[in-house]
Amino acid sequence: MAMWPRRRIQRYLEENSHFVSQSTLHDWVQRLNTISDDYVATEWEVALLNGFAGVGTVQHEPALGKKRIDLVFTSSSGKLAFGV
Repeated sequence: MAMWPRRRIQRYLEENSHFVSQSTLHDWVQRLNTISDDYVATEWEVALLNGFAGVGTVQHEPALGKKRIDLVFTSSSGKLAFGV
């Protein structure tokens, strides 16, 4: 069952395209168009990244060393930064 209306997820995907790779966008769209166990997890990932991007700068899965991390966030004020 979807958490958000399709049009809102579509808007999030369009806005997230500024900091997410095309292959990631394609993967998300494929997962969102298929009923599966990870559908809601994909919606949450898209929505949370969009929320962070609304209040700061987001780097999605940047190459930092040998492993990729999910997110690097820096607030607009620069007072808060973290990686997950």
